[in-house]
Amino acid sequence: MTGVVTAYYLFEHNDAPVVVQTADEMDRLIDDLLAQPFDNSVCTMYSSARRDRTNGFPDHEFAVAVNPEDSVGGLWFDDFDTNWYTRGTPSRHDQVFYYHAGSERDFPCRSGGVR
Repeated sequence: MTGVVTAYYLFEHNDAPVVVQTADEMDRLIDDLLAQPFDNSVCTMYSSARRDRTNGFPDHEFAVAVNPEDSVGGLWFDDFDTNWYTRGTPSRHDQVFYYHAGSERDFPCRSGGVR
């Protein structure tokens, strides 16, 4: 991996984010995310390899969303100009959403079938 990734999926990560520097650390993060309740089904991440905006905040957000019960998940990337989502089969649900620290995060309907 190039740079360091800071990751947030639990409330306590606001003060102490998970720091990821290797592929093994990312694997452990995903394993832990899969073990969380649905209220913590999204992990947002920021890479130190990218520059911050002039206001000091990251110029991007990358997220991994998981739903172990349905064996699906999704990815999104937002650079604050454009959003990209994974594309999968249409969800069996009318609405696709996950939770990030208790807040609902909507996904497009076709993003929910990534296995």
